[in-house]
Amino acid sequence: MKKTTLALSAFALLSAASQAAITTIAATGWSSDIVINNGGGPYNTTVNGTMDNGPGGFDNWTFAEEGTYPVGGDNTPTFVSGLTTGTHTSATGSQFVFQSFDSDNALLLPGSASGLLTLAAGGSYSTLALFGSTSGGPTSASVTVMFSDLTSSVYTIANQTGIGRDWFNYTPAELGYAVGARLSNRGEDGYTNVHYQENSNISIHESLITLSAADQAKTITAISITNTGGGNLAVMALSGQAVPEPSSICLLGVFGLLGMVRRKRG
Repeated sequence: MKKTTLALSAFALLSAASQAAITTIAATGWSSDIVINNGGGPYNTTVNGTMDNGPGGFDNWTFAEEGTYPVGGDNTPTFVSGLTTGTHTSATGSQFVFQSFDSDNALLLPGSASGLLTLAAGGSYSTLALFGSTSGGPTSASVTVMFSDLTSSVYTIANQTGIGRDWFNYTPAELGYAVGARLSNRGEDGYTNVHYQENSNISIHESLITLSAADQAKTITAISITNTGGGNLAVMALSGQAVPEPSSICLLGVFGLLGMVRRKRG
């Protein structure tokens, strides 16, 4: 019984290490607040950019925090489907969290613009996951991964895939988060209420980037993202699959060898 238990334990630990989940990576550098949140208005003060107007604009359509808002000229209280706090899981099983809804929560990048996310703690990753969408049509992106040894590698997100998909281009396989609606500030009403549009296609998408074997052995310190197409690209969350620590791999190897030795002796 001990022989079997030891072997199974080693196998379970090895499986867990080789199938580590894609989880949130804490980073700084988020440059725009594009999520309207319900502080009672005026609603132009809750954002400093919007999906449709880009950085620096607070008019036009954008994402909203889920909740009840005054909609239309008569300020009708209306429940709005939107973003929520907490850990979310994408269609591929990746876990991620949005940035705070009342501070900068996105890299909002017009065509040719770049943004830099600096990891709160450097780490080695086999896969990176980016979450976001575009407005004004699809786009493409270039992702430069920077390492502690001062080298870097460039990975490409193809046009109309993952975060390069328009926020109305729902695609089940790349779904990060089903939003289902959007809000727009109403300048003609002094920003005391909002426009509201429901559409089940409105979504945040996921791009998965598999790092080369050489890059997996390095420590990532920062990630630069460039919008290489048209429209506004909004990156809203970052996650990754960590590479197991060498000490953990060695320990698993020891467990495995012990299990083999015990089986042989038996």
